[in-house]
Amino acid sequence: MPSPKFDAIQVQFSRKAGDPVSTAATAGKFLSIAVRNSYVNLALEEVFRKYWEGVLGDTDKFLEIFPELHKSVQKNTTAGGTYVLAGADTHDFFKIIDAYTVSSPKYIKFLKKTLRTIVLTGVSPLYTPSTTHFIGFEIQGTLEFYPASSFDVIAVMINYIRKPVDPANGNAFSNGGTNDIPFNSIWSEEIAETAYLIWKKNQQEGR
Repeated sequence: MPSPKFDAIQVQFSRKAGDPVSTAATAGKFLSIAVRNSYVNLALEEVFRKYWEGVLGDTDKFLEIFPELHKSVQKNTTAGGTYVLAGADTHDFFKIIDAYTVSSPKYIKFLKKTLRTIVLTGVSPLYTPSTTHFIGFEIQGTLEFYPASSFDVIAVMINYIRKPVDPANGNAFSNGGTNDIPFNSIWSEEIAETAYLIWKKNQQEGR
């Protein structure tokens, strides 16, 4: 069973909804496997959203709650010092934290997008990239590294917050899936309860 956490939550949800099953691969009397999968995925998104908004988008505070959502991947930049976040294992990208070069490790500080023009024009010495002061930006799914000449096809370790989707393709999770949810098991009860509450609300609204 390659997705034990997701499957366990799906079974928990079935019991809360009054349509208990013994395994995630068993259809209930009125809740199909696909429907249960759908509500658990909605709950994953809702729990993520609730806590992210609760910390007002503060990366450090969010990772104090969900350290398991910190992810590190090694990738190679392309010519010109960029990396597009669409390759294998980065479809779950949510927000960049930082990065560093793999060979002769050097820290890469990621700045707000609003500072990009200042960096590119070099009008401020505080935001002028150099071989001892690497700077990065995340622009619409592409990571840019500066000075670009220092990042021409090199390996970088990227640290980011991952969102609860399948990292291989960005799709929703399913029972018996290849990849399991990123949340630790301590959140299983809250995720199952959230799935139940979303389902109950939809029932009351006649959806």
